Amino acid sequence: MVRLRLYVSGQDADTRRAIAAVEALRAEIGGAQTLDFEVLDVLLDPAGAERDRVTITPTLVHAGPDAVSKVVGELPDPQALVRHLGLDPLLSGEPAAPA
Repeated sequence: MVRLRLYVSGQDADTRRAIAAVEALRAEIGGAQTLDFEVLDVLLDPAGAERDRVTITPTLVHAGPDAVSKVVGELPDPQALVRHLGLDPLLSGEPAAPA
C-alpha cells in the first residue's frame, strides 16, 4: 500500500484540481487497494505541514522506505506523478513497497 499526503490551503480551485490529480493517479495505478491518500489543510493542521516541511501548497508527499518524494505546486499528469514518485512498479503489477 502506498500512502500519500496532499497538503492544501483552504478549499479553493487549486485544492480541487490537486485532489482531482491524485484521484487520477489512483485510477492510473489501480485504485484504492493500491494507493491511500489523505488531504491535510495547512490552515487547520499547521503541525502536520511542519512535520513534513511543507511551505507551499499544494504539495504531494510520498514517504517511501528509502526516501521522501515531494511534488510542489501544480500537479502534473498521472504518468508524470508515477515517474516522479517512483511508483512505476505499480503499473507493471509488482507489489508496492511499504510506505
